[in-house]
Amino acid sequence: MAPSNRILLDANVFYSRTLQDWFSMISLHRSGLITVMWTEDILAEARYHLRRDNPEVPDGALTTRFDRIRTIHGGSRIDGFDISHKGHPDRHDWHVVNAAIHGGVDYLVTDDAKFQSLINDDDLTFEPHTPDSVLVLIDDSAPSVIREVTIEQQEYWTRKPGCSSLPVALRNAGSPQFAERVRRHLQAVYC
Repeated sequence: MAPSNRILLDANVFYSRTLQDWFSMISLHRSGLITVMWTEDILAEARYHLRRDNPEVPDGALTTRFDRIRTIHGGSRIDGFDISHKGHPDRHDWHVVNAAIHGGVDYLVTDDAKFQSLINDDDLTFEPHTPDSVLVLIDDSAPSVIREVTIEQQEYWTRKPGCSSLPVALRNAGSPQFAERVRRHLQAVYC
């Protein structure tokens, strides 16, 4: 993975606070290793599902969360794309595929298994990955960045009472291989 990889996160990644935090912190790292890309449609889908699954959450909490995403990743919004590529099996995800093509992304990150059907599509200029697989790829290419972000995450979350350990939170977010990488980084730093 070369510096400044453009990564489009799907709604299910933005839905997960754990995954959203990891991708945001890696993108903010001084290395410039990744740029998190997004669309208004993707954020709207993530917010819709968060609201549906958590009807008791005050509007202000959701508004603050999505305003923060727009602020942190403000210059990397993809817009103005047409829906010309219709090779994805779920027409409700055509906007994601076409945004990735239009935005010139390197990786499309999603937990939606239907995107795996795109792996052998030679017409696409991006690689579909799960959050777990791309985070492992980032750790393979820049372990020092992941170690620094791990330390920042550890320092932040240990001040919050009742929070899970970083590896547990990552496993719960569906990233077991990366959770093991983070566990090893923590062990190397703190043991």
